[in-house]
Amino acid sequence: MDGDRIFAVVKNGQRADYAIPDRPYLVRDDPPLTEKGMRQAEIAAEKICEVIGDINDIYLISSPFLRCIETASKLALIKNIPIHIDEGFCETLLENYFDSDILEILNLNTKITEIENELGVKIIYNPRENRPDYPENSDESYIRVIRSWERVKEEYKEHKCIVIVSHCYIVNKLSKYWECKRNLSYDKGLCKLAVVRYNNGYEFLFEPSSEYCKDN
Repeated sequence: MDGDRIFAVVKNGQRADYAIPDRPYLVRDDPPLTEKGMRQAEIAAEKICEVIGDINDIYLISSPFLRCIETASKLALIKNIPIHIDEGFCETLLENYFDSDILEILNLNTKITEIENELGVKIIYNPRENRPDYPENSDESYIRVIRSWERVKEEYKEHKCIVIVSHCYIVNKLSKYWECKRNLSYDKGLCKLAVVRYNNGYEFLFEPSSEYCKDN
């Protein structure tokens, strides 16, 4: 594709760490968003649309964790596009986070139809495609994220815009890889967002921040 491309990465909204009665497919370590988190996801989707303008040619990627899929669903609804699950952008699979391979038991593995129906979106998921090995350490996770990004950037170069919905670690690492000079560790806010324009180099259109969403 000739000309500039737009890339964005955003963290999920507020997660619910305990079962919610009307969300029956809650799995330990794979909670849904709270109602506040769903509103944050709406604000994030609106902010992305504001920054990227009238671009509709968007390839939307989500981590397989439910909180990320729900966050991605708000942009999917606005733009009428599917959500593509990519396990290469999943949470870091540290042993002290997860006592077994969490990717084997995520809600998405058994409840994809229910999730699609509840959110009103189409989810495209090929289990085990690009799946990292469990367990991994932080260095392995970083290499995995950057390799995943370079793969996606090349595989979907026909798209004007790529948006990734993932986790705080991935937002920070991709932002640094996109040559952000700021200290990113202090901002652990929900729906932290970064957007860049790309044409043989990265130029930030929206530097990594959750400030736009902090009061919600």
